[in-house]
Amino acid sequence: MLPFLAQRTALGQALLNLLLYLSIFIPFLALAWTLYYHVTRTHIPPGISQGAKLHVMTLFGNLMFGLALFLEKVGICHKYVIWRLAMNGIPPREDSKLIIKDLLFDGIPVRIYWPKASPARNRRGMLYLHGGAGLFGSIRTYERVCRYIARESDTVVVSVELCLTTTDKGLQVIPIAAVPGGAKWM
Repeated sequence: MLPFLAQRTALGQALLNLLLYLSIFIPFLALAWTLYYHVTRTHIPPGISQGAKLHVMTLFGNLMFGLALFLEKVGICHKYVIWRLAMNGIPPREDSKLIIKDLLFDGIPVRIYWPKASPARNRRGMLYLHGGAGLFGSIRTYERVCRYIARESDTVVVSVELCLTTTDKGLQVIPIAAVPGGAKWM
């Protein structure tokens, strides 16, 4: 009976090692396939500046979307959760040319971007409603866009946080009750 237990333990150890090797090999195989797919199917014209940066961002986006779809198929989480995390990304650095304030208008989060130029004159204003089709996107996701618009056009930008749809029933009509709150301030 003792040799049987020794065999069973050795077999168990071998299966555990195989599982460990597979858990390391399969992600590397998926990464290699993604790299191959990206290199063979993505073409960036020669006139595009920062082509390498565009390649890296496209590859990262494809990896994140692929991971999201895989995690949804396995039943770990919904793909929109991963997409929202990827879209929020790394927050931008401080901007010395803008004043940025987070406020609540009628209980709705709003972020305002003021250029720091002379405040003595009236400025143009813009109400920015972020994209994402109600599935992803937030004030934080489109912060770089709003900063760029405010800085380059010397415009006060009011970015309104829109609510996201529920992910269990698919695409739904998004209530945009947040818009009047931002528009009142303008």
